[in-house]
Amino acid sequence: MTRLLSRKFAALIGFASILVMPVTAFAATSGVNDPAANNPDQYFRGTVTTISSETTDPEDQSITQQLDVKTTSGIYQKVLNTVDPKISRGRVQPGDEVVVIKTPGMPGSPDTFYVSDYYRLTNIIWFALFFFIIVLILGRWRGFTSIIGLIGSVAILIGFILPLIIHGHSPTLVITAGSILIVCVSMFFAHGFNKATTIAVASTGITLVFASIIAAFSVRLTFLFGTGSEEALFVQLANNATLDLRGVLLAGIIIGALGVLDDITSAQTASVRELYDTKPDITFNELFGRVMRIGREHIASLVNTLVLAYAGAAFPLFLLFYSTEAQPLWVMINSQQIAEELVRTLIGSTALVFAVPISSALAAYFYTKKPSHPNTI
Repeated sequence: MTRLLSRKFAALIGFASILVMPVTAFAATSGVNDPAANNPDQYFRGTVTTISSETTDPEDQSITQQLDVKTTSGIYQKVLNTVDPKISRGRVQPGDEVVVIKTPGMPGSPDTFYVSDYYRLTNIIWFALFFFIIVLILGRWRGFTSIIGLIGSVAILIGFILPLIIHGHSPTLVITAGSILIVCVSMFFAHGFNKATTIAVASTGITLVFASIIAAFSVRLTFLFGTGSEEALFVQLANNATLDLRGVLLAGIIIGALGVLDDITSAQTASVRELYDTKPDITFNELFGRVMRIGREHIASLVNTLVLAYAGAAFPLFLLFYSTEAQPLWVMINSQQIAEELVRTLIGSTALVFAVPISSALAAYFYTKKPSHPNTI
């Protein structure tokens, strides 16, 4: 048993290492100070040592601090930090870790140093470690394999999907292939290599096809062009208008639905397996009817969860439009920005609803068709 677990552990580590390779390659070719990026600015992580001066603009009440910042390459004096009260960015204090940008000056002029943001990656890493430890303690082996699946999903997203889209490949084709890889990696590692997971993966793939078709029609029928966010426009400008923003919007919708589909198809398939184990002579119709009653409860809860999740992500956007009194409510809802979020939510919810009968029927068919042990493929 110990030898078997060691082999499984080694295989998982090896496979995860292969998956992380694209991330390493991508990161190596997209460094902050990459000369190929044609960006003359340089970025440093530093610690504020002293505050030399602080002035307040009488017109807009903005504050300008002059700092001494110690970075890995030395101590920089006269680093400027602008505090804008409109965006609630506070003053920095001695000991704060910040990101410093060095902008080369014109010939004969000195370089300019200024604080662009707080450095927060250290705390994020600690939060991530806390999350992983909790998952490992409570999930044990399944927790470990789910983390490996998560690493694989992120590796595929960063090392495969994003670079191909950025380099001008069709976002629809890339996201279709990438989604299949993510589903296989995340679900097989999280739930194990068994019959139930295989059925859940197949159900998720079928549902994704339906969701992609519906999303494509919905985006065209509602005249969405993927320009509903400033980020999309910035990406378009950075890539000399070669990106298909409508395809990028579709890719985002499909990625957003993936996590929910994983949850619902796995839960429905597990329900079928448990019901079948309880009554091995159960018929397809009875098994399908029982698991659909469970699925309806999933639909009732997860639709609400999905809507609130999307609403939370776009909450500042909703606040911005709601606070604009110059336009009627129907004009705000009709806008490109709000319409994109509405279509995104509706497509994700539709995919969730489709996933329940698809996974239930597929699992009920295979468990009643072949009365073999449920944990063998």
